[in-house]
Amino acid sequence: MNSRRAIFGFAIAATFSGAAGTACADPAFDAFRQLCIATGADYPAVVAAADAAGWKPIDVTIMTMKGVAVSDKLTRGRTIAGGDATLSAWRGTAPPNAVSTCTVKLSKGAFAAARTSVQAWAGFAPQDSSGQKAVFRFTQMGAAPRPLAASDFDSAAAAAGLEILTITGGSGGVNLDLVRIKK
Repeated sequence: MNSRRAIFGFAIAATFSGAAGTACADPAFDAFRQLCIATGADYPAVVAAADAAGWKPIDVTIMTMKGVAVSDKLTRGRTIAGGDATLSAWRGTAPPNAVSTCTVKLSKGAFAAARTSVQAWAGFAPQDSSGQKAVFRFTQMGAAPRPLAASDFDSAAAAAGLEILTITGGSGGVNLDLVRIKK
């Protein structure tokens, strides 16, 4: 993980945890922020953050992307807010791109709360939103995410990286997923 991403992640953590170090009001976003955003979905950093937070290995099949040669993956679990929480992360390559993902699923999570938390963090509305799905596409510019139009995806991937944050909800809880593509 590069130092700019680390500084950004810790700045976000400080913003949402407050002076006393308390978690934000949405447990799904709080876990996602700590494990995925603060690490920039960098696989070794996700592993370290999960270990430090007490996530335990579990045996769950995770989906990867077609065309990506996956080199590492993990699944972890724990209880959050009285429900089952699952963390999955993987990294791989689809030349010339490096791809990494980090996903947190919370069985007792609420889509509306997660969407509100992500939008407050990002500082912009999702580029796509319908029903129980919202998609934010951005790149890091300084200490804040910068929203991207489709025409900016390639240049973002070649620079700081293209990041796609998707929230989905339903009767099974809420999923927050961060995909990072870097050339």
